[in-house]
Amino acid sequence: MQQTGRNAPCPCGSKKKYKKCCWQKEQQIAAEEARVNHAETALDRTLEKVCGWYDSNVEALGGGEASWFLEAVGEQGFEAICLSMANESDEDRDYFGQLLFMMELEKRLFDDAEVAVGTTTIGPLDVLLRKTRCPGLTRGPELDRLERSWLEAWSRSPLRLYDIVATDPDLGSLTFEDLMSRERLQVVDKIGSENLPVGLTVAARVISGDDQLPRAGNLWGLTPIGRDETLSQLRSSKGAAGDPRVFASVVRNNWLRSCLPMDMPDIVNMGSGDPLLLTTVHYQVRDWDALSAAMDGLEEWAGSREDGWVWLEPSDTALQRSLSSLNLSEDYADRVELFSRSSSMAERARSIVESAAGKALGRLHTESLGADELLTGVSAPRSSAHEESETQIPAEEMTEMVQALYEERLYAEFFDTPLPVLDGQAPKDAMKTRNGAQKVAHLIDDYKANERRMAASQDREPASLAFLEEKFRELSHDG
Repeated sequence: MQQTGRNAPCPCGSKKKYKKCCWQKEQQIAAEEARVNHAETALDRTLEKVCGWYDSNVEALGGGEASWFLEAVGEQGFEAICLSMANESDEDRDYFGQLLFMMELEKRLFDDAEVAVGTTTIGPLDVLLRKTRCPGLTRGPELDRLERSWLEAWSRSPLRLYDIVATDPDLGSLTFEDLMSRERLQVVDKIGSENLPVGLTVAARVISGDDQLPRAGNLWGLTPIGRDETLSQLRSSKGAAGDPRVFASVVRNNWLRSCLPMDMPDIVNMGSGDPLLLTTVHYQVRDWDALSAAMDGLEEWAGSREDGWVWLEPSDTALQRSLSSLNLSEDYADRVELFSRSSSMAERARSIVESAAGKALGRLHTESLGADELLTGVSAPRSSAHEESETQIPAEEMTEMVQALYEERLYAEFFDTPLPVLDGQAPKDAMKTRNGAQKVAHLIDDYKANERRMAASQDREPASLAFLEEKFRELSHDG
C-alpha cells in the first residue's frame, strides 16, 4: 500500500496537507499504542532479563546442582522423576525443566536472604538491581523504570497456595482463592485462562504492577493429595504460615514430591503366576496357505487367516481364557505377531507355533514390556534385535489388561492397605473422619489423573477406576 506524503492532500478529504491533519492524530495513536505495548510487555521483558542473568551466574550462586531437589525427594526420588520424564515429549520435558529452573531462581534470589559467592556473602537481588557489585558475579542487566518496578514487586511477592475458582479466556484472567486466607483475587494470565482447569491448586507469586491487574508469575500445579499434604504441614509447622521463607520451602518440597511416580507392586500373570511381561514375537509370513493349514490343525487354537488365531486354555465351561494370540500385523500385510503375557507363556507359544508352521514363518524380532513400564508410562521395550521398533499391543487390549491389573491386583485391597500418605492408616479407617475421607477421595482423584496421563502417552483409552469410587461411596454410606 502506497504511503501518503506529508505534504500531500490528506486522504480524509479535508483539503489540508496530510501533516497538518490526520498524520498528527495517527502519530499520537501510534505513540500511545507503543506506550501501552511497552507497559504490557514489561513483566515479560523483566522475566527474560532476570532469567538470562541468573543462568549466567547460576554456578557462582550455588545453584544448578539440584541440591534442594535432592533434599526434598532424595537421590533415588530425583532419579525416579528423571526416569518418568524420559517418556514424555520434548516439549513436556522442556516445560518441566523450566519449572525447576524458575523455582530454583526464585529460591536463590528472593527466599535466600544471602548466599556465599567465593569469600563474599551477598544478597543476590542487590547485585541484580545494581545496588552493589560482587566479584564473581556479572553486573545486573540494564532495566528501565517499568522493568525495575516489576522486579521489585516480584521479589516482594510471597509464594502462596491458590485454588483456581474461575477462568475467563476472553479477558485472559484467572480468579484465585488463597488457601490460607480464603481471599479471592483476579490475575492476568492469558495462557493459563485458556488451558488450566477450575479446581486446580497452584503455587504462585502474584505480582502487582502500576495501575494494572495483578499478574500471575510462574504456576506450579499440585495434585489433590499434594495439596492436602502441603496444607497439613503448613498448619502443623510452627510459624510456617507467617514466615514467607518457611512457607515457600514447604510448598517447594511438596510440589517436587508430588512429581514422584507412584510405587507399583509386583504384578504377576493370573494364570501362570509368573511376573507379567507382555511379549510380542514378530514374524514374516512366507506361505499364508501353509500357515493357515498349520494353525487350523492345532487343537487348542481357534481362528482364521482373516482374524488371526487364539490359544485357548482348556476348560469344561463355556468360558475359556486366552493364553496367547497370533495376530495380523496392522502395518504389514505379510507379517503376524505372537502376543503373550509372560516370558514362560511366550516360550511355550513360540515353540508350538514355530513347530507347526515350519518354514511358513520367519522370525524377525522379539520385544517385551514389563508391568512397571505399562503402568507408569515409562516405556522401554526390550528387543532381541538391533532394529528400533514399538511394542505392537492393540490399544483396546492394553486398556483391558490395565483394567484387570487395577481391579485384580494393584487396587484390589486398596481400602484395607495401610498407606504412608494416610499416616499409616488404611483408607477405610482414615474415612472415619471428615478430613481423612477427603484425603482418600483426593488420592483416588490422583490415581485417575495418573491413569489418564499414562493412557494418553500410550495412545489408548484410559482404564476406569469407577470401582474405587463405588466402594468409596459404599463405605461413606456405611459410616
